[in-house]
Amino acid sequence: MRTCVLGDGGWGTTLALLLYKKGIAVTLWGAFPEYASYLDRKRTNTKFLTGIKIPRGIEITPDLKKALKDKELIILAIPSQHLRKILIRLKKSDYPRPQLPGEAACNFLNTLQPPATGQAPSKDQIDPHTV
Repeated sequence: MRTCVLGDGGWGTTLALLLYKKGIAVTLWGAFPEYASYLDRKRTNTKFLTGIKIPRGIEITPDLKKALKDKELIILAIPSQHLRKILIRLKKSDYPRPQLPGEAACNFLNTLQPPATGQAPSKDQIDPHTV
């Protein structure tokens, strides 16, 4: 299954590593081009997972369209406070079509509350079709 993990923090990187170890083709996307390039060069996430090596088989990119191309599963591993802006970018990339074949599965993972409200994200915030 071709998979994209959106979010190159500790959780996103860990998920990418676990998927890769299970033999799943995975692309790790980061919102910050400089840090995504750093991860791609150094192959370690020094901000969040010091000492853990990222195998060359995991593609790392800051290019959202490239990350989504031909993926069957999309995992959003991003903090709540950035959720809306990432979903807007996702929608502008023509998610789920034409970049994705058919109806790709999209999973949202979250542990942080938005600082402004202290409330969990609503359905309207996590559904890219309503953004």
